[in-house]
Amino acid sequence: MQINPNLSNLDIYYQEEFKKIIDSNETYQGKWNWYSFLFGAFWLLFKGAYLSAICLLIVIYIAPAQISWLVSIIAWVFLGTKGTWIYYNLKVKNKTL
Repeated sequence: MQINPNLSNLDIYYQEEFKKIIDSNETYQGKWNWYSFLFGAFWLLFKGAYLSAICLLIVIYIAPAQISWLVSIIAWVFLGTKGTWIYYNLKVKNKTL
């Protein structure tokens, strides 16, 4: 399976992860992504997932003050588990989640 030539400028890490996703017919959605977990919306912005970053920030900031910390933790964990999948969809399928 050849990686799309347009993806050859990605880090080796993402090339390998995207290959695993493609080879599994998208049942594998990537492993834990520490960068997306630690940097959240900034990571999304840096990767070009602008709509996802804006949606994340809106959800966090419209949450009531009493539970905004919980919403933030859930968002961090979600990005840690799905960060690679979000980036895959953006780069390979040109769609934002």
